[in-house]
Amino acid sequence: MGYASGTGMTAMDVIFADPVVVPEGERQYFIEEVRNLPSVIAGSSFPGELPEVNTLPATTGNGITFGSFNRLAKISDEAFAAWGRVLQVTPGSRLILKTRELDDRSSRERVTSYFSDSGIVEDRIVLIGKTTWLAHVATVSQVDIVLDSFPQCGGMTTREGLMMGVPVVTRRWPTQLGRASASMLTTLGLTDWIAESTEQYVVIAREKSRDITALAELRGRLRPRFTASVIGDASAYVKAVEEEYRTLWREWCGKSGVSH
Repeated sequence: MGYASGTGMTAMDVIFADPVVVPEGERQYFIEEVRNLPSVIAGSSFPGELPEVNTLPATTGNGITFGSFNRLAKISDEAFAAWGRVLQVTPGSRLILKTRELDDRSSRERVTSYFSDSGIVEDRIVLIGKTTWLAHVATVSQVDIVLDSFPQCGGMTTREGLMMGVPVVTRRWPTQLGRASASMLTTLGLTDWIAESTEQYVVIAREKSRDITALAELRGRLRPRFTASVIGDASAYVKAVEEEYRTLWREWCGKSGVSH
């Protein structure tokens, strides 16, 4: 469970996943039996108490604020190019990028160059390095829409965004490392935020940013939706895992002729 791929070991009987992270058509490539949990993403816990969800920043009339909080190692050149394109097709928007690597000057210069190459002026890009966790989630609160990284998507950063009322545009990647956000969005009934291509990713970001009323309404109900789901309720998630363990045990006992 939580492994980035199959183990390849015949000694391993089962790997837990869900239909988004490991679709049916790919299960033939696993030496383990793939069994579904309600979501491969476990019930969430955070380093501290989350502040209240604030009003959508875009309602101030200062334009849409996009944001990404993932490590630079997760972000490909293609993703940076897509973000540049999102800013190009969303006039008046800006992008906040926050990760500890941005405390390094060379990293900041490299990131800035991606956008200058796309014709995006520097004052539309906000770069922030490491902060306390409370300052981190306060920065998340400044964002209207999170732009997920690819080829590796967000995990905790996606959860933090959703819990702060901020929806996430993600690209469903061809490997498991790029599908965790899509799994969470599917669990929450937000499949319209999942792109199947980079081109669709840009279109979704543009179209979602145009409906401020819908964004504001979604911001107000995202946290309750999250906490009511299996990925927001740790007890419910534990129960689902325990039930699957019991099912596997009964099946093994049945095959082995052992009373359970």
